[in-house]
Amino acid sequence: FADDYAAGRTPSPCVRCNTFMKFGTLVGRAKAVGAQSVATGHYAILEKDPKTGRTLLKRAVDRDKDQSYFLFDLSEAQRKWAEFPLGTMKKSEVRDLANEFGLVNADKPESMDLCFVAKGEDYRGFLERSGFAKPTEEGEIVNRDGETLGSHGGVSNYTVGQRRGLGLAAENPLYVLQIDAGANKVVVGEDRELWTDRCTIERTRWIPFEKPNGDLRATVRIRSTHEGEPATVRDLGDGRAEVIFDEPQRAIAAGQAAVAYDGDLVLGGGWIEHG
Repeated sequence: FADDYAAGRTPSPCVRCNTFMKFGTLVGRAKAVGAQSVATGHYAILEKDPKTGRTLLKRAVDRDKDQSYFLFDLSEAQRKWAEFPLGTMKKSEVRDLANEFGLVNADKPESMDLCFVAKGEDYRGFLERSGFAKPTEEGEIVNRDGETLGSHGGVSNYTVGQRRGLGLAAENPLYVLQIDAGANKVVVGEDRELWTDRCTIERTRWIPFEKPNGDLRATVRIRSTHEGEPATVRDLGDGRAEVIFDEPQRAIAAGQAAVAYDGDLVLGGGWIEHG
């Protein structure tokens, strides 16, 4: 998480947690005590493909609570160990059952915050307080032409699409377009400059197959809050792929996950290198 921000990327810690903690470390603990699987409260569905034997990942019945995006990076072995008993239920049904069973958290409010960041604190404060933040030098805020518009207090304080906190006066609103950690510069521009129709992804993970046999038509989500848009996914080899959207998308950020769907079926995805 800290390394990504220091490198000018926008991390997806919940995806990484599922891959390395819940179905990495936790599965190892489960095996050690003789358990047969790991069941979690994720809203997603796992199904066996009768033709290939692979474990497929699908959206949850409750689309408002669906968490399939955060689970795309699980390996086949991890998916086989997983159970998602809530995937076919509505959240309201789960709460009703929790009340019926007298569970103390039946009416617990939902939280969308990072679980390791204290309530009322932002990620910048967490990184600084915890000692995870790497020292960052002040640098320049520039436009696409390289013209200096101001200064910043460290690239880890900025994300692509950010408008607030730039401290710049301009005729039109300015947004973060790119973070060049190597040059210690934050590149800004107008909203129209945030839109692009393609990105490349790395460390791809495919679910129904080992790798695509030719171009894929899919609905691709570029962040967890993105509904997804039609695109062509082209495998580039070496674990990389290019995503070409039918229409330009706003604020495609390096470090976020791009996840491809065929209807409710998760085809796979990867980590955005750049927009």
